[in-house]
Amino acid sequence: MCGRYFIDQTVTEELHDLFQIVPQTGPPKDQDIHPSEKADVLVKIPQGIGVQKMQWGYPGFEKNQLIFNARSEGVMEKRMFQDSIRFRRLLVPSRGFYEWDSQKNKNIFQRADGKLLLMAGCWQQFGKEQRFVILTTEANESVRSVHHRMPLVLDEKDARAWLLDDGQTEFLLHKAPDALHKQSDYEQLVFPFF
Repeated sequence: MCGRYFIDQTVTEELHDLFQIVPQTGPPKDQDIHPSEKADVLVKIPQGIGVQKMQWGYPGFEKNQLIFNARSEGVMEKRMFQDSIRFRRLLVPSRGFYEWDSQKNKNIFQRADGKLLLMAGCWQQFGKEQRFVILTTEANESVRSVHHRMPLVLDEKDARAWLLDDGQTEFLLHKAPDALHKQSDYEQLVFPFF
């Protein structure tokens, strides 16, 4: 699952280095992004890859419900996401994401090499607003001890294919993310009794 992620000012520099693009809104400030907030995402444009600002979360079926994640394993069959996955894929750039364990400890997950994290997603138009969801997949070993789901994180090569190559979509939906680095603000230490 992914219910919060964060960005910092270096995200803009890395986007330029990776994709030769610059967000129109200028460098972002360091901040956490929550569901229902607007954020910069990468989308396919006629010239290649561009940046757009969209709101995180599809409106749900019930009043005040927000759907901000979609399971990658079944997204091609779900009516709510079918067209989006086929024609409106995106990437969510971040420095990392948060996940809370069963003791409510906050864990931060980032790439081990410190580079930009690119999470796969899709978007749809709702009235005058463009909204996106982040795809999740079964957690790999680096996340499994905290949560059974994690964002579908793609490396640079797969990220380009996700946006630009329709023929790779189904394969990438089932790709296991690389291991991530885990860090906790606070960790309970347990000492054995003698």
